[in-house]
Order: sequence, then structure tokens, then C-alpha cells
Amino acid sequence: LNRKQLMKLGVFVLLSYGCVSNCFVAMTFSTAWYLHCVQYGLTPLAAGQWSKFLLIYVGCYAVNNLLRPLRVSIAIAIAPYFEKAVHFLEKKTGFGRRA
Repeated sequence: LNRKQLMKLGVFVLLSYGCVSNCFVAMTFSTAWYLHCVQYGLTPLAAGQWSKFLLIYVGCYAVNNLLRPLRVSIAIAIAPYFEKAVHFLEKKTGFGRRA
């Protein structure tokens, strides 16, 4: 993609980044939960476990932040599919975007 194409996809890149970012956060949280359960043999909801879980989650979150360039790249790559999905929904529902 060149700069002009990227500017054309601007809103759709934002939409796709939101989706990709939420997926990464869900995977981060799930991974931290799993690692806590494996390490301590208890759910983070058990008494006295929440602080231990948060320490694991902070570590996973830090790794997730290092993956930000990957998230941006994925968002740019799937932005055209979000554009198609939005246009499809606009056609099906009869609702258009307002200026």
C-alpha cells in the first residue's frame, strides 16, 4: 500500500485496528489466566490470588505492547475487508454514512 491508498482506507484502518487490538487483549487476558492456573493450580478468582494474577497479566501486557507494530500491520492488511463489510451492511440495511 502506498500513502494515498492508506489515506483512502483511513476510517477502515481504525475500525480494523480496534478489532485486532481487542482480539489481542482477549488473548493476552486468556493467556495470563491460563498461566496463572498452571502455575498456582487455582483460578485467579480464588481468595488471595488476584494480585498474583495481576503480576502475570502485567507481564503479558508488556509483551502485547511490544507487538503493537504487528497489530498495526494486521489492521492495515485487513482494512479492505472491513471496507467491504461496511459497504455490504450499508446496502443490506439501507443506512448510509452521514457526512
